[in-house]
Amino acid sequence: MNSPVTLKGIAISRGFALGPARLMLSVPQQLDAQTLKSSELKRECTRLERAFSAASSELKRARKRLPKELPPEVGEVIDTHILLLEDQSFVEETKALIHAKSVKAQWALKLKQDELLAVFSAMQEEYLQQRFEDVRQVISRVQRQLAGVRSERLTGSRLRGAVIVAHEVTPAELSEFAQNKVAAIVSASGGPLSHTAILARSLKIPAVMGLGMGAIQAISEGNTVALNGHSGEVHVRPRLALRAEFLARKIKASGRERAFSQIRRLPCVSKDGVDVCMLANVEIGPEVEQALAAGALGIGLYRSEFLFVGRNQMPTEEEQFIAYRDVLQALAPLPVVIRTLDIGSDKGFLPGLPVSVNPALGLRAVRLCLRHPQLFRAQLRALKRASVFGNLKILVPMLSALEEVRAVKRLIASVEAELKDERIAFAADTPLGGMIEIPAAAIAARHFARELDFLSIGTNDLIQYTLAIDRSDDQVAHLYNPTHPAILKLIRRVIVAAERAGKPVTLCGEMAADPRLTRLLLGLGLREFSMSPAALLEVKHAIRNADVSQAEEWARKMLSSRDPKRHLPAINRGARFIA
Repeated sequence: MNSPVTLKGIAISRGFALGPARLMLSVPQQLDAQTLKSSELKRECTRLERAFSAASSELKRARKRLPKELPPEVGEVIDTHILLLEDQSFVEETKALIHAKSVKAQWALKLKQDELLAVFSAMQEEYLQQRFEDVRQVISRVQRQLAGVRSERLTGSRLRGAVIVAHEVTPAELSEFAQNKVAAIVSASGGPLSHTAILARSLKIPAVMGLGMGAIQAISEGNTVALNGHSGEVHVRPRLALRAEFLARKIKASGRERAFSQIRRLPCVSKDGVDVCMLANVEIGPEVEQALAAGALGIGLYRSEFLFVGRNQMPTEEEQFIAYRDVLQALAPLPVVIRTLDIGSDKGFLPGLPVSVNPALGLRAVRLCLRHPQLFRAQLRALKRASVFGNLKILVPMLSALEEVRAVKRLIASVEAELKDERIAFAADTPLGGMIEIPAAAIAARHFARELDFLSIGTNDLIQYTLAIDRSDDQVAHLYNPTHPAILKLIRRVIVAAERAGKPVTLCGEMAADPRLTRLLLGLGLREFSMSPAALLEVKHAIRNADVSQAEEWARKMLSSRDPKRHLPAINRGARFIA
């Protein structure tokens, strides 16, 4: 088949690419569920241990080969995979399945993967769901060792300028691709918050993921592929006119990147002199450096869940203290907003805690923390101890009632009294903020603004809860609309409530990272944006080219319109976007 084909995936890393396809498609392994004799089980356990060890050694060799010029987070993510491989509890639990089910190591490992998938899938936080990708990649590496499949090092001139097409791409493979200067990545699996996706953005490799196994079969070795990392479109065997268009887009995008780099250290101020604060959302520790390099004035959202993910035991107070201290020291004197634990009570993920029937609406986030005060106290003690090392702000997620705020304040006061008695230093007046991500909280925003030191609008959940839409459900995802009249009115309501109370308000959902919505948000009164480091410069560019007084006029029209989305082209007239 030689006719052009257009595939649609998830836009992971922005940019345009045009090049020949290089297929890196692994052969699916046939797993055997046969029952073994009891005399054979010890041998299988030994095979499993050796496979884990060999996979770890393989990654360590890849780690040593990393060039110094690659961003440090590449090595740190590979280190995370090595730690998973060397987690003895992981090995022991899989060995227990070998004995319990009398099966081969490969099948026991599959059972363990299925068990972990069920746990991670039940989590409401998309970032935490994506951490399963690390576990799956590690398990896949061990499975290859068990099957005797040796991983080849991907090098050579064949890769330079090529579009890699794979079922999945691991962080170690991505580092090899970066060294060989590939043009882009296309993969069947992977999401926007996977470590591979985060690293692709850091390495500035255009990438489209999540196309599905069936879709990538339309691509043959050597096919010309045009990839749009902004829209998620992958054009296979494109016509000459489309190839020429992509070449032009690549040249234009390169010029824009140079323009962005020139504004890195310039003030973030609109054309009519309105100052705007640009903050970063940090998914993993290494992104702190990327945020600073992009000119962020602090961290607007630092998720603490990474300390709790995939463990059989809760992190200790000391572990948490060290993690918080390190990020505060790295950013000092810039502000760091650390969000307290925001996670559902999924059995096996937080040991000993009950399962919610519906984690999205059940016992999660601040509700979970207040139900289990010892869990919460350990985190608050760690945060308060770390507060003397930088400019800490504490953010409480999923607030719905003022009593929750008051309960958190009482617990913080108790922790402070305890630390004082123990003669442990802490900052006395750590600002306390609340996530406005439930419609009830947005409607009652003026009450929360009086009670708290700052507000943070979490549009991802606010949109889902207000419109009753699960973005991960393909059947209704198209209804997810950030410019729905109700959403715009709720955002404006929160901003006005904060202004009247004299409190700062930040927007840290995906809306903040979309340059097509920047002028609208400025028009609604937003003056603090927080987003992924990769989006900072493009949004800053949009702000520096915006006229806020004009944006406010258009925002008023959108708020009174039955169909605000139709006004977006007008509010963005004159704005230039890469896509």
